[in-house]
Amino acid sequence: MSEIITQYTDNWYGKVLKFLNLARHEGSANTFRSDKLDLKNLDSKSSLWLSVVDDEVVSISYAERSLITGTPESIRKCRYHILKDYRHGMFGFKMMKKQIEWARQKGFKHYYWTHDVKDTAINQLFQHKKTYGLGNKNNQWFKDPDFVKLKL
Repeated sequence: MSEIITQYTDNWYGKVLKFLNLARHEGSANTFRSDKLDLKNLDSKSSLWLSVVDDEVVSISYAERSLITGTPESIRKCRYHILKDYRHGMFGFKMMKKQIEWARQKGFKHYYWTHDVKDTAINQLFQHKKTYGLGNKNNQWFKDPDFVKLKL
C-alpha cells in the first residue's frame, strides 16, 4: 500500500471530485457545498491537503486562512473528511503536521481545528487525547507537541 500526504494541484481535480461525491454520500454534503469549497477558486493564501492511498484520495483537509475571526495571521483546519473505509489511518494527524509546517513557512501565527460540536468522531478524538491507551502503536500522535497544544 502506498500512502502520501500532498497539497492539491489541478492534476488531482478528477480524483478529488470523485472523493467529494463519496464524502457527500457518507454524510458530509454540507461540508462540501460548492459555496464552501470550490476547487476552481481556492484561496491563494490557503491550502487544500490530500491523503492519497494507492493513487486514490481518501481524505482531505483545507488549511484555510481565517476569514471568520478577522485574524489574517491565523489558519484553520476545516472541510475535513476521511472516507469510512480508511478511518483509523491517522490521516488527520498526518495532514495536521504538514499543514502546520506549511503555515509556519507562510508566516501564519495560529493554527486551529474547527468542528461541529455534534461531530462525535472529532469529539472522541479530543476525549482520547487524555485517555488513549499507552500500548497502542498510534499513541505517538497524541504525544506530538503540535497536537498536545490543541484545546477543545
